[in-house]
Amino acid sequence: AGNHTDTLVNALLAKYDFKGLSSVAGDTKPGIVHRLDRDTTGVLLVAKDNATHRELSRQIKDREVQRIYHALVWNKPTLIVGKVDTFMGRHHSDRRKRSVYKTTGKHAVTNYKLIKSYFGGVLSLMELRLDTGRTHQIRVHMEHLNLPVVGDKTYHGNQNQKKISLLPEKIKDDILNFPRQALHAREIIFTHPHSFKEMHFTADYPKDIKNLFKLIK
Repeated sequence: AGNHTDTLVNALLAKYDFKGLSSVAGDTKPGIVHRLDRDTTGVLLVAKDNATHRELSRQIKDREVQRIYHALVWNKPTLIVGKVDTFMGRHHSDRRKRSVYKTTGKHAVTNYKLIKSYFGGVLSLMELRLDTGRTHQIRVHMEHLNLPVVGDKTYHGNQNQKKISLLPEKIKDDILNFPRQALHAREIIFTHPHSFKEMHFTADYPKDIKNLFKLIK
């Protein structure tokens, strides 16, 4: 909200103009089939025409699109593989945040798998697959499991002082000063709306997350 320059939409319009992008999502989001949270990196879908946009949106709604994220989180999950199945809605006092609720809000489902843990479970690399796409879903669900995403200032990403004290001194400051949530949309798999072929795209880690893993390793 409030950002009108230096955005992905600006770049898309510079390349394609409004005529070369779908209008289903309106003038403020031309072509954008689904969004990423601010400061989350990775792959997303952009449609050039309305028929394509509607079909991709249908696939997402019907859970036919696989959206796979990687996140570096604090702590280690109790289960190596699991599912978070809750309702989500706006936080009762902070309108910028979302919260988990038992019966109110929108249904939200995140499937998770532990890829690797570090320093005896102080940090973990998680694979997360979305069945639904609610605002802040992964970040809220990870906090709900006591696995807050490293660098996430909104959802307590660096507030576990006991765990912080267990990090090696030479990397502690770099971990604590990571400037955003360490969350990356790694892969997306969907059916092409016209050729009906399975399409599979992977986004490499950005430089800052690569550097984070070099420090940890």
